[in-house]
Amino acid sequence: MKRRYLLWLALSLLGVALLLYLCILAGLPAWLLARLLSAELRQPVTLAKNPQITLNFQHVGITLRGLQVGRRLLVLRQTRVDWAWTALRAGRWLDLELRVDGLDLHGPWPTTGPSSGQGLVLPQRLIVRDSSVRWPLGKQMLQVSGLQADYRAGQGAMMAGQLSYAGRTMTMQARYRSPQPRRAGAISLLVQAQKEVLSLQAEGVTAPATGTLAIARGMLRLVGKPIDGELRWQGLRYAADAHSLAIRSWRITAHPQLLGQGNLLLHWQRAFGISGQFELQSENLPDWLRLLGLSVPKIREGEALRPAALSGNLAWTQDGPIQLDPLRGILGKTQFQGSLLRDNAEAPWQVTAVIPRLDLDPWLPPAPARAPSQKVLPTLPKSWPPIHGQVRIGELRWGRWQARNLQIRLRAKSK
Repeated sequence: MKRRYLLWLALSLLGVALLLYLCILAGLPAWLLARLLSAELRQPVTLAKNPQITLNFQHVGITLRGLQVGRRLLVLRQTRVDWAWTALRAGRWLDLELRVDGLDLHGPWPTTGPSSGQGLVLPQRLIVRDSSVRWPLGKQMLQVSGLQADYRAGQGAMMAGQLSYAGRTMTMQARYRSPQPRRAGAISLLVQAQKEVLSLQAEGVTAPATGTLAIARGMLRLVGKPIDGELRWQGLRYAADAHSLAIRSWRITAHPQLLGQGNLLLHWQRAFGISGQFELQSENLPDWLRLLGLSVPKIREGEALRPAALSGNLAWTQDGPIQLDPLRGILGKTQFQGSLLRDNAEAPWQVTAVIPRLDLDPWLPPAPARAPSQKVLPTLPKSWPPIHGQVRIGELRWGRWQARNLQIRLRAKSK
C-alpha cells in the first residue's frame, strides 16, 4: 500500500512538473505578466519570451526580452530588474536597479484616465543604453537617437545622445550632481550643431526644502551665427508646491549688440503668468528687427533707431491681462514714457504715452517749405490693432515746421 502511494505521488509530481514545463513552453508566464502590465499601463502589452529569473545570495533579478506596449508605442529589446534581498524583506520595492537596452519610444503617451498626481518616480538606479525617442514638438518631430543615460538616486545623473529637429542634427551631453549635506550640486549641458554651440552651467544647486530647488548662479551661452550671446542669472528658486519659478536677477549680453538685466517670476497654479522688471538697450536695433523677420521702413536708421532702450515692469497672465507699467524707452533722439495695458485678447490696447520732444526728420522725407501735401506724407497702414488711449507730445519738429503741446486721442473702431 505504501509503495503504491509513493508511486502515485511520484507520478503526480511528474505530471505537475510536465504540466509546468508545457506551460512554460507555451509562454504562459509571459502571457500572465503581459496581462498584469496591460492592466497597470492601460495599454496592450506583449512579451516575446518568458521572463528569466536569476537568484543568488544577495540579489534576485528578472529579465524581460522583446517587450512591446501598444502598437509600437514603446518597444524594449531587453529590460533587467534587480533587487537586493534586504530591500525586499524591508518592503522597499523601488530600491532596485533597472537596466534598459534598446528602448524605442513613440510619443506622446495616450491619456487613458485621470492623472494620479504622483509624478515620475525613479528607481534607485536607472541605466539606459542604445535607445531612441520620437516625440512631437510643435509641428515638427523631435528625435533622440543613441540615447545613453545613468541615474543614481542621491548622487546624480548623466545623459548623452543625438537630437534631430526640423532638419537639424545636434549632439547632446548633460550631467547632474545631486546636492550633498556639505557640497552643493551642479548642472551642465552641452549641445553642439554644425555651426552652433549651446552650453548651460549651473552651480550652487541645493534643495532647501521638499519640492524646492535653488540655484545660486548659472550661465546659458549660445555661440553661432547670426546670434552670439549669453544669459547669466543669480538666485533661481523653483518651488513645486507654490507652482513658481523665481530669478532674483538676470543679465544678458548678445551680438548684435544687446544688453539687458532684470528679475523674473513665473507661476502656473491656475494659469501661466509672468511678472518682473527689465532693462534692454541696443545700438543695433534694426539688425534685431530683421532677425525677427520684421521689415524696417525707409528711414534714417542711424538717427531713428540708434540707440534704442526699453525698460519697465511686465505682468502677464495667460488668457488674461497684460500690462507694461511703467514703460520707458529711447529711439534715436526720442524719449518716451507711459504704459500699455490689455485686459484680454478681445479687448483693445490701452495706451498712454508722454513724449517731451519728437523730431520727425529721421522718419519722414525732407519737410517742404510750404504746407505739406498728402503726397509728401508717408502712406499709412489700412488696418491698425484696436487701440484706446492718449499720446501727449511736448514739442513736435519736422524741418522748419514745429508744434507744441499736442494731444492725440486714440479710439478703437467699435465692432
